[in-house]
Amino acid sequence: MAPTTDAWVELVHRVVGYPLAFVIAPLALATFAGAPGHRWAGKAYVVVMTYLYLTGTALTLTRHEWMTWEFGRNVVFNLLGYSLLLHGFRSMWLWSHPDAQRPTALDRALLGFLIVLVAAMTALAISASNAPLHVFSAIGIALVVLELREWRAGLTTRALYR
Repeated sequence: MAPTTDAWVELVHRVVGYPLAFVIAPLALATFAGAPGHRWAGKAYVVVMTYLYLTGTALTLTRHEWMTWEFGRNVVFNLLGYSLLLHGFRSMWLWSHPDAQRPTALDRALLGFLIVLVAAMTALAISASNAPLHVFSAIGIALVVLELREWRAGLTTRALYR
């Protein structure tokens, strides 16, 4: 029996997702702005993450019953992963506009969204034995702590956006 379109979408989603998580994202994070590979890795991350968000959301909406644990896990996981792009874009904008007013309503919304997503992911992780969700919950908690540290410093120093 030939694989369905749905199975092909999932296969490509996985084949693309693992290199993003374990090659492109670390390369983008490990290089500093202006260093060789940083801009390329960042652009690749945006393109690939957008593809993963769209295919992951499509698979979630078509495969899982709404209001189930699997549905909630996938929605939260997809939103958290994609929201990191929004945080990155905001950080880049603040970096290039050091005199811009901050925090703004956008900064408050991004912080609130991050906290809600991480709290939901952590609640889902606590309710089930799912190692990837536990790992990403811990990463999410660390991101919230870092974000709150930047807020406490007033979002004013450019060094915070490295």
